[in-house]
Amino acid sequence: MSFCFSLMKPLLAGCLAACLAGCEENDFIPLSDFPDETHTNPPIVLRSDTLRILAIGNSYTRIAIEWIDTIAAHLNADHEKFCIYAVTVSDKGLDYWAQAYRQHEILHLERQAGAVTVPSDSGTLEALVRQPWDMVMLQQISSRANDSRSFHPYIDTLVNVLRRECPNPDVIIVWHNVWARLSEEDETGDMNQRWNIAASLHLLNNGYVDVIVPVCQAVQYARHSPVNTPHYLTRDGSHLTEAVGTYIASATLFETLLAPVFHCSATDDNTVHIVTDYEKSWHKYETVNLDDSTRSVALGCVLKAVAAPFTPFKQ
Repeated sequence: MSFCFSLMKPLLAGCLAACLAGCEENDFIPLSDFPDETHTNPPIVLRSDTLRILAIGNSYTRIAIEWIDTIAAHLNADHEKFCIYAVTVSDKGLDYWAQAYRQHEILHLERQAGAVTVPSDSGTLEALVRQPWDMVMLQQISSRANDSRSFHPYIDTLVNVLRRECPNPDVIIVWHNVWARLSEEDETGDMNQRWNIAASLHLLNNGYVDVIVPVCQAVQYARHSPVNTPHYLTRDGSHLTEAVGTYIASATLFETLLAPVFHCSATDDNTVHIVTDYEKSWHKYETVNLDDSTRSVALGCVLKAVAAPFTPFKQ
């Protein structure tokens, strides 16, 4: 399997360079300095009949994968043609995974979606990467996702390992741009959203990653929509709420990575979910059922984010 990015990369890189020129890595960037809605991720073109994705991260990673199997089933995306394996540790970021690589820590993969298998689900990071992945998704811990300075030198180590060890020379490195963290200074997440985007642009512009999954923007659009909650779609101030919040994250991942491969769109999904008493029991804050009305709003937010993954929410 290979993916076509070569034609789009120089054009996009030039745009992003202009966007970030003269800015400190964690500066607040005005809306007028972001690429406009015409700039999107490079196209993903499937050249084989299977898609294997490795996701490296934490609990936010699992949230983004939670609804993938359900959405795929509703859209007739063949589970026998893809898989998403995850290796996750709660509250860990890029520094942890770089250290795990250096210390040859034994890690364990878990298949989170799809039915395709890989040869090994246990080993060092180097050994796990040395499998036929088509995409590898990375992310930073949410508390540091808005500061690209926190990415280094760890992202350098991890990308070097991926490029060197993955047997697929066309492996695509994906960045999961996680939803904006809330704080007393930024209770809606609007400011951190811009910083998250600026940090992800830094990675894309400098060749560390190839594609951005814009969960950050999708959630931010939803936080300014009828499906928002008093605690901004979080169940505990950090993790997304069931069912609408988690669905938005998964639908964004699906629409970015799987929909182009399977020639479908999450717009045709019909998932519904009434939040159970059990799910409510581990929510500190509000939940939102996923029904025809809330799903329609959620998918509108997803599609807007995917269509313009480098454009922050604006009133």
